[in-house]
Amino acid sequence: MSRWRALALGIDIGSTHVRIACAERNGAGERRLRAVATQPLPSQGDPVLAAVDAVREAAGTLGASERRCVTALRPPDATVALRAFPKMSARERRRSARFEAEHSAGWDVSADPVVSRLHAVDRETALYAAGLARSSALSRARRIVEAARLRLAAVDLDAYALRRALPGADVVVDVGLHRTSVHIMAPAAAASALVSAGGSAMTRAIGNELALEEALAEERKLALGAGGVAVTEKRELVASVSAAVARLRRGAPVRTLAVVGNGSRLAGLARDMERETGARIASGVPATFSGDAYPDDVIAAALPDWALAVGLAYWDAGA
Repeated sequence: MSRWRALALGIDIGSTHVRIACAERNGAGERRLRAVATQPLPSQGDPVLAAVDAVREAAGTLGASERRCVTALRPPDATVALRAFPKMSARERRRSARFEAEHSAGWDVSADPVVSRLHAVDRETALYAAGLARSSALSRARRIVEAARLRLAAVDLDAYALRRALPGADVVVDVGLHRTSVHIMAPAAAASALVSAGGSAMTRAIGNELALEEALAEERKLALGAGGVAVTEKRELVASVSAAVARLRRGAPVRTLAVVGNGSRLAGLARDMERETGARIASGVPATFSGDAYPDDVIAAALPDWALAVGLAYWDAGA
Protein backbone atom coordinates (compact mmCIF):
# COMPACT_ATOMS: atom_id res chain seq x y z
CA MET A 1 0.00 0.00 0.00
CA SER A 2 1.50 3.32 -1.08
CA ARG A 3 1.79 5.98 1.56
CA TRP A 4 -0.29 9.11 1.11
CA ARG A 5 1.54 12.45 1.18
CA ALA A 6 -0.11 15.76 1.98
CA LEU A 7 -0.02 18.32 -0.82
CA ALA A 8 0.22 22.06 -0.33
CA LEU A 9 -3.09 23.63 0.70
CA GLY A 10 -4.98 25.31 -2.14
CA ILE A 11 -6.24 28.75 -1.11
CA ASP A 12 -8.82 30.64 -3.16
CA ILE A 13 -9.14 34.22 -1.85
CA GLY A 14 -12.26 35.46 -3.57
CA SER A 15 -14.41 38.58 -3.33
CA THR A 16 -16.87 37.18 -0.80
CA HIS A 17 -15.30 33.96 0.55
CA VAL A 18 -12.02 32.24 1.26
CA ARG A 19 -11.90 28.53 0.38
CA ILE A 20 -9.09 26.15 1.30
CA ALA A 21 -8.75 22.65 -0.16
CA CYS A 22 -6.64 19.87 1.34
CA ALA A 23 -5.52 16.98 -0.89
CA GLU A 24 -3.11 14.05 -0.90
CA ARG A 25 -1.06 12.03 -3.38
CA ASN A 26 0.48 8.57 -3.02
CA GLY A 27 3.54 6.95 -4.57
CA ALA A 28 1.43 5.44 -7.35
CA GLY A 29 0.39 8.91 -8.47
CA GLU A 30 -3.20 8.58 -7.20
CA ARG A 31 -4.75 11.71 -5.79
CA ARG A 32 -7.65 12.32 -3.46
CA LEU A 33 -9.43 15.30 -2.00
CA ARG A 34 -9.47 15.26 1.78
CA ALA A 35 -11.48 18.34 2.75
CA VAL A 36 -12.56 21.84 1.75
CA ALA A 37 -13.23 24.64 4.24
CA THR A 38 -15.09 27.86 3.45
CA GLN A 39 -15.04 31.13 5.36
CA PRO A 40 -17.07 34.23 4.39
CA LEU A 41 -15.38 37.61 4.02
CA PRO A 42 -17.00 40.68 5.59
CA SER A 43 -18.13 43.39 3.18
CA GLN A 44 -16.59 46.16 5.29
CA GLY A 45 -13.24 46.76 6.96
CA ASP A 46 -9.66 46.25 5.82
CA PRO A 47 -9.79 43.56 3.07
CA VAL A 48 -6.28 42.26 3.80
CA LEU A 49 -6.90 41.85 7.54
CA ALA A 50 -10.27 40.25 6.77
CA ALA A 51 -8.60 37.80 4.37
CA VAL A 52 -5.93 36.95 6.98
CA ASP A 53 -8.62 36.15 9.56
CA ALA A 54 -10.63 34.11 7.05
CA VAL A 55 -7.61 32.09 5.92
CA ARG A 56 -6.65 31.41 9.52
CA GLU A 57 -10.21 30.33 10.40
CA ALA A 58 -10.58 28.10 7.35
CA ALA A 59 -7.19 26.47 7.89
CA GLY A 60 -8.09 25.83 11.53
CA THR A 61 -11.35 24.20 10.47
CA LEU A 62 -9.43 21.79 8.24
CA GLY A 63 -7.17 20.76 11.09
CA ALA A 64 -4.39 19.99 8.60
CA SER A 65 -0.77 19.96 9.75
CA GLU A 66 0.44 21.03 6.29
CA ARG A 67 1.59 24.67 6.32
CA ARG A 68 2.65 25.02 2.67
CA CYS A 69 0.05 26.62 0.47
CA VAL A 70 -0.61 27.76 -3.09
CA THR A 71 -2.86 30.65 -4.04
CA ALA A 72 -3.74 32.28 -7.36
CA LEU A 73 -3.80 35.58 -9.17
CA ARG A 74 -6.43 36.48 -11.74
CA PRO A 75 -6.33 38.73 -14.80
CA PRO A 76 -5.59 41.61 -15.00
CA ASP A 77 -3.19 41.15 -12.06
CA ALA A 78 -1.47 38.30 -13.92
CA THR A 79 -1.52 36.94 -17.46
CA VAL A 80 0.30 34.37 -19.60
CA ALA A 81 0.72 34.49 -23.38
CA LEU A 82 2.62 32.45 -25.95
CA ARG A 83 5.45 34.26 -27.73
CA ALA A 84 7.92 33.11 -30.39
CA PHE A 85 11.33 34.81 -30.13
CA PRO A 86 13.84 35.36 -32.92
CA LYS A 87 17.28 33.82 -32.46
CA MET A 88 18.91 35.44 -29.41
CA SER A 89 20.67 34.61 -26.16
CA ALA A 90 18.77 33.65 -23.02
CA ARG A 91 19.69 37.00 -21.46
CA GLU A 92 18.43 38.92 -24.47
CA ARG A 93 15.23 36.86 -24.44
CA ARG A 94 14.59 37.71 -20.80
CA ARG A 95 15.23 41.40 -21.43
CA SER A 96 12.92 41.37 -24.43
CA ALA A 97 10.17 39.62 -22.48
CA ARG A 98 10.47 42.09 -19.60
CA PHE A 99 10.40 45.08 -21.97
CA GLU A 100 7.24 43.76 -23.59
CA ALA A 101 5.68 42.98 -20.20
CA GLU A 102 6.28 46.52 -18.95
CA HIS A 103 4.67 48.00 -22.06
CA SER A 104 1.66 45.70 -22.05
CA ALA A 105 0.95 45.65 -18.32
CA GLY A 106 -1.98 48.05 -18.39
CA TRP A 107 -0.90 49.89 -15.24
CA ASP A 108 1.81 52.34 -14.11
CA VAL A 109 4.83 50.06 -13.76
CA SER A 110 6.91 52.84 -12.20
CA ALA A 111 4.60 52.77 -9.18
CA ASP A 112 3.75 49.05 -9.29
CA PRO A 113 6.52 47.01 -10.97
CA VAL A 114 5.99 43.99 -13.19
CA VAL A 115 7.27 40.55 -12.28
CA SER A 116 7.89 38.56 -15.48
CA ARG A 117 8.82 34.93 -16.13
CA LEU A 118 9.51 32.78 -19.22
CA HIS A 119 8.78 29.08 -19.59
CA ALA A 120 10.01 27.14 -22.64
CA VAL A 121 7.16 25.44 -24.53
CA ASP A 122 9.21 24.37 -27.57
CA ARG A 123 12.90 25.27 -27.56
CA GLU A 124 13.39 24.24 -31.20
CA THR A 125 10.92 26.87 -32.41
CA ALA A 126 11.81 29.30 -29.57
CA LEU A 127 8.20 29.26 -28.38
CA TYR A 128 7.79 30.42 -24.78
CA ALA A 129 4.99 31.09 -22.35
CA ALA A 130 5.56 34.64 -21.12
CA GLY A 131 3.94 35.46 -17.81
CA LEU A 132 3.61 38.79 -16.06
CA ALA A 133 2.19 39.70 -12.67
CA ARG A 134 1.55 42.85 -10.70
CA SER A 135 4.14 43.12 -7.92
CA SER A 136 1.62 44.54 -5.46
CA ALA A 137 -0.75 41.59 -6.05
CA LEU A 138 2.04 39.11 -5.36
CA SER A 139 3.01 41.01 -2.19
CA ARG A 140 -0.59 41.05 -1.01
CA ALA A 141 -0.93 37.28 -1.48
CA ARG A 142 2.28 36.64 0.44
CA ARG A 143 1.29 39.04 3.21
CA ILE A 144 -2.07 37.33 3.71
CA VAL A 145 -0.84 33.74 3.91
CA GLU A 146 2.21 34.53 6.02
CA ALA A 147 0.15 36.57 8.48
CA ALA A 148 -2.14 33.53 8.71
CA ARG A 149 0.96 31.49 9.72
CA LEU A 150 1.21 29.55 6.46
CA ARG A 151 4.12 29.27 4.02
CA LEU A 152 3.58 30.32 0.43
CA ALA A 153 4.94 27.63 -1.91
CA ALA A 154 3.73 29.19 -5.18
CA VAL A 155 1.38 31.70 -6.75
CA ASP A 156 -0.45 30.19 -9.71
CA LEU A 157 -2.60 31.70 -12.44
CA ASP A 158 -6.28 30.92 -11.92
CA ALA A 159 -6.68 29.46 -15.44
CA TYR A 160 -4.11 26.74 -14.81
CA ALA A 161 -5.60 25.77 -11.46
CA LEU A 162 -9.04 25.52 -13.05
CA ARG A 163 -7.59 23.37 -15.84
CA ARG A 164 -6.23 20.92 -13.23
CA ALA A 165 -9.56 20.82 -11.40
CA LEU A 166 -11.68 20.48 -14.54
CA PRO A 167 -9.55 18.55 -17.07
CA GLY A 168 -12.58 17.62 -19.18
CA ALA A 169 -13.53 21.23 -19.99
CA ASP A 170 -12.20 22.98 -23.08
CA VAL A 171 -13.46 26.35 -21.84
CA VAL A 172 -14.12 27.47 -18.26
CA VAL A 173 -16.26 30.52 -17.52
CA ASP A 174 -15.71 31.90 -14.01
CA VAL A 175 -18.63 34.22 -13.17
CA GLY A 176 -17.27 36.39 -10.40
CA LEU A 177 -18.99 39.00 -8.29
CA HIS A 178 -18.02 41.95 -10.48
CA ARG A 179 -16.24 40.38 -13.48
CA THR A 180 -16.33 37.20 -15.51
CA SER A 181 -13.20 35.39 -16.70
CA VAL A 182 -13.25 33.23 -19.83
CA HIS A 183 -10.45 30.65 -20.14
CA ILE A 184 -9.73 28.53 -23.22
CA MET A 185 -7.76 25.52 -21.97
CA ALA A 186 -5.30 25.13 -24.85
CA PRO A 187 -2.53 22.54 -24.21
CA ALA A 188 0.48 24.89 -24.45
CA ALA A 189 -0.90 27.95 -22.65
CA ALA A 190 -4.37 28.91 -21.54
CA ALA A 191 -5.88 31.96 -23.23
CA SER A 192 -8.00 34.22 -21.06
CA ALA A 193 -10.26 37.23 -21.41
CA LEU A 194 -12.16 39.42 -18.96
CA VAL A 195 -15.81 40.42 -19.31
CA SER A 196 -16.72 43.50 -17.29
CA ALA A 197 -19.88 42.04 -15.78
CA GLY A 198 -20.58 39.50 -13.07
CA GLY A 199 -23.23 38.19 -10.75
CA SER A 200 -23.65 41.49 -8.92
CA ALA A 201 -24.84 43.28 -12.08
CA MET A 202 -27.80 40.91 -12.40
CA THR A 203 -28.53 41.09 -8.67
CA ARG A 204 -28.71 44.89 -8.90
CA ALA A 205 -30.93 44.74 -11.98
CA ILE A 206 -33.34 42.30 -10.30
CA GLY A 207 -33.42 44.48 -7.19
CA ASN A 208 -34.07 47.65 -9.18
CA GLU A 209 -36.79 46.15 -11.37
CA LEU A 210 -38.63 44.43 -8.49
CA ALA A 211 -37.85 46.96 -5.72
CA LEU A 212 -36.07 44.31 -3.63
CA GLU A 213 -33.23 44.73 -1.18
CA GLU A 214 -29.92 43.27 -2.33
CA ALA A 215 -30.11 40.17 -0.11
CA LEU A 216 -33.61 39.30 -1.33
CA ALA A 217 -32.64 39.98 -4.95
CA GLU A 218 -29.68 37.59 -4.56
CA GLU A 219 -31.92 34.86 -3.11
CA ARG A 220 -34.40 35.28 -5.96
CA LYS A 221 -31.63 35.22 -8.56
CA LEU A 222 -30.22 31.93 -7.30
CA ALA A 223 -33.64 30.31 -6.87
CA LEU A 224 -35.41 31.49 -10.02
CA GLY A 225 -32.73 32.95 -12.25
CA ALA A 226 -33.59 36.14 -14.10
CA GLY A 227 -37.23 35.03 -14.21
CA GLY A 228 -38.27 37.60 -16.76
CA VAL A 229 -36.25 40.46 -15.25
CA ALA A 230 -32.63 41.54 -15.75
CA VAL A 231 -33.09 40.21 -19.28
CA THR A 232 -30.77 42.76 -20.85
CA GLU A 233 -27.97 42.14 -18.31
CA LYS A 234 -28.15 38.37 -18.71
CA ARG A 235 -28.25 38.58 -22.52
CA GLU A 236 -25.26 40.95 -22.56
CA LEU A 237 -23.22 38.67 -20.27
CA VAL A 238 -23.93 35.59 -22.39
CA ALA A 239 -23.16 37.46 -25.62
CA SER A 240 -19.90 38.82 -24.19
CA VAL A 241 -18.80 35.35 -23.07
CA SER A 242 -19.66 33.87 -26.49
CA ALA A 243 -17.69 36.62 -28.24
CA ALA A 244 -14.70 36.03 -25.96
CA VAL A 245 -14.77 32.30 -26.69
CA ALA A 246 -14.87 32.95 -30.44
CA ARG A 247 -11.99 35.42 -30.18
CA LEU A 248 -9.77 33.22 -28.01
CA ARG A 249 -10.25 29.78 -29.53
CA ARG A 250 -7.91 30.32 -32.54
CA GLY A 251 -8.54 26.85 -33.86
CA ALA A 252 -8.47 25.17 -30.45
CA PRO A 253 -11.31 22.67 -29.93
CA VAL A 254 -14.16 24.02 -27.80
CA ARG A 255 -16.40 21.03 -27.22
CA THR A 256 -17.11 21.17 -23.49
CA LEU A 257 -17.91 24.07 -21.20
CA ALA A 258 -17.78 24.47 -17.41
CA VAL A 259 -19.30 27.41 -15.56
CA VAL A 260 -18.02 28.16 -12.06
CA GLY A 261 -17.89 31.02 -9.60
CA ASN A 262 -20.20 33.39 -7.78
CA GLY A 263 -22.86 33.71 -10.46
CA SER A 264 -22.68 30.23 -11.96
CA ARG A 265 -25.87 29.07 -10.24
CA LEU A 266 -28.04 31.67 -11.93
CA ALA A 267 -30.81 29.50 -13.33
CA GLY A 268 -30.52 29.09 -17.09
CA LEU A 269 -27.18 30.90 -17.41
CA ALA A 270 -25.09 27.80 -18.19
CA ARG A 271 -27.74 26.58 -20.65
CA ASP A 272 -27.72 29.93 -22.47
CA MET A 273 -23.90 29.89 -22.67
CA GLU A 274 -24.04 26.34 -24.00
CA ARG A 275 -26.41 27.39 -26.75
CA GLU A 276 -24.46 30.51 -27.73
CA THR A 277 -20.97 28.96 -27.70
CA GLY A 278 -21.93 25.60 -29.22
CA ALA A 279 -20.08 23.75 -26.43
CA ARG A 280 -21.93 21.27 -24.25
CA ILE A 281 -21.88 21.58 -20.48
CA ALA A 282 -19.38 19.20 -18.90
CA SER A 283 -21.29 16.66 -16.80
CA GLY A 284 -20.40 14.39 -13.92
CA VAL A 285 -17.94 14.78 -11.05
CA PRO A 286 -14.31 14.99 -12.27
CA ALA A 287 -11.84 12.43 -10.92
CA THR A 288 -9.91 15.31 -9.37
CA PHE A 289 -12.67 15.59 -6.76
CA SER A 290 -12.55 11.89 -5.89
CA GLY A 291 -12.06 10.65 -2.34
CA ASP A 292 -14.14 9.42 0.55
CA ALA A 293 -14.55 12.82 2.23
CA TYR A 294 -17.81 13.80 0.47
CA PRO A 295 -20.55 11.98 -1.47
CA ASP A 296 -20.87 12.79 -5.16
CA ASP A 297 -24.06 14.81 -4.74
CA VAL A 298 -22.35 17.15 -2.26
CA ILE A 299 -19.37 17.58 -4.58
CA ALA A 300 -21.61 18.21 -7.59
CA ALA A 301 -23.44 20.95 -5.67
CA ALA A 302 -20.25 22.56 -4.33
CA LEU A 303 -18.03 22.12 -7.41
CA PRO A 304 -18.61 25.64 -8.85
CA ASP A 305 -17.39 27.13 -5.57
CA TRP A 306 -14.58 24.64 -4.87
CA ALA A 307 -13.01 24.29 -8.32
CA LEU A 308 -10.27 26.90 -7.97
CA ALA A 309 -9.20 25.82 -4.47
CA VAL A 310 -9.10 22.15 -5.52
CA GLY A 311 -7.05 22.94 -8.62
CA LEU A 312 -4.58 24.89 -6.49
CA ALA A 313 -4.30 21.98 -4.04
CA TYR A 314 -3.06 19.78 -6.90
CA TRP A 315 -0.35 22.26 -7.95
CA ASP A 316 2.52 19.99 -6.80
CA ALA A 317 0.80 16.68 -7.62
CA GLY A 318 2.46 16.23 -10.97
CA ALA A 319 -0.78 17.08 -12.76
